Amino acid sequence: MTTLTMSRLARTSVRATAASLAVLALAACSSLLEVDNPNNVTAEALEDPAAAPTIINGAENSTVRALQSIFTPYAAITDETIFRGSRDDYQQLDQGLGGNAANEYTNAASFNVNEARWLADNAVLLLEGFQKAGKLKDAANLERAYLNKAVMYAMIGDMYDDFTISDRTKAGSPVGTANMSKMYDSAQSAIAKGIAMNGSYKATLLGMSARVKHAKGVFAKLNPVPASPSDPLVADNGYAADAQAALNAGLTAYDVLVTNTNTGNPPFGFEMNNRVEITTSTFFVNLGTTNKPSKMVLTDLVETSKLEPFSKENIALVNLADCDPTCKYSGDPNLPPLRIVSDNEMRLLIAEAKLAANDLNGFDAAINDFRATKGLAPAYVAGTYQGAVAKTRSQVLEFERRVALLFMGRRLNDMYRWKIVDPEWNPNSTAVRLPGCLFPIGLSERESNEFLSGVKGTKYQGVCN
Repeated sequence: MTTLTMSRLARTSVRATAASLAVLALAACSSLLEVDNPNNVTAEALEDPAAAPTIINGAENSTVRALQSIFTPYAAITDETIFRGSRDDYQQLDQGLGGNAANEYTNAASFNVNEARWLADNAVLLLEGFQKAGKLKDAANLERAYLNKAVMYAMIGDMYDDFTISDRTKAGSPVGTANMSKMYDSAQSAIAKGIAMNGSYKATLLGMSARVKHAKGVFAKLNPVPASPSDPLVADNGYAADAQAALNAGLTAYDVLVTNTNTGNPPFGFEMNNRVEITTSTFFVNLGTTNKPSKMVLTDLVETSKLEPFSKENIALVNLADCDPTCKYSGDPNLPPLRIVSDNEMRLLIAEAKLAANDLNGFDAAINDFRATKGLAPAYVAGTYQGAVAKTRSQVLEFERRVALLFMGRRLNDMYRWKIVDPEWNPNSTAVRLPGCLFPIGLSERESNEFLSGVKGTKYQGVCN
């Protein structure tokens, strides 16, 4: 398993959104509060090639904050979790009301996401400059920068209906819903450069390449909204070969670590395990008196005498301070690592490519291979499904993705493409009325960005309000 370890570093003051414009007026004021902070990092200092490790550490820490922040409302709107807290805006999300730009959690997350996007781009820009000048001492730092940028842009494509690309205090105009697939192009460009370096992150980059190509195919299925794809499966656009290459290169799982220095807002682990605003769905677990998971109950699709092992692994990764030993997470439940890409996903992508091509024998072999990694019996023998309850191959794939990619930020789009409606969703919610809708540009950005507020042109109206 590859784990990205973040080092402690001084917090910068960069906010790559138009909301930062309001801060400038205060910064120009002279007062007794003006003091030199020894922890501040100047722009000039970051132009020194010796700062390369600090630059990428800062960008990675910012990415973890962004992932922590957006994964919380994302899990809330899917059927991965259910609402058990007291905050109205979590309840809104649980009911499928994702189009509210004023939702406090999606709005708060956007600050961290915008900051991390800018820092990811800036890290690549600076480190490429050092490399071009022959002053980059450790090429692995640039490889990490490419991977970090890919993670950020892929996440934005997966989770937002629209986005702005601002440059610190310079506001950017919205990309436009139809152009959001370009987020995957930006991710893929960074991935290609990283793979070409042939470094220690190559297996992870190959896995990211497979997952990004597939995600772009999913985007095409779900846009424009409302989406009603006749076939949920994504035809192979090169993702299967990349998935196989990642497995051949030794990919297991790529997790990012969360520490006290890079927690998000709202923090995923804290909201799940401390406040328990949202908690793991009863599809997977029984809940105790505190609404925390107390016992795994989901069984395997075929071997119903066995607990389902893939979801158990992911649940143990992100929560359960009071869970039974079969799904115990031994770390700090408020700071769980986040899984970005895995060998499980690669095997499922290979299976989907086979099924999309109507290669039924190929699908059967691939899904059986996936299940064998956890010692599960084959789902298909001589083309015959082995479960007691009849399932189509597409239903088997959907189930295995649901359990193996739990809490990895894939579920909402899977629900849309398989036309799955969460029982918690309100019939009049965005998720039901406009399938394919994700999170909007937040209210803070809409009010402060001149391209959205109406100062320059028409006031912005999202497609999924």
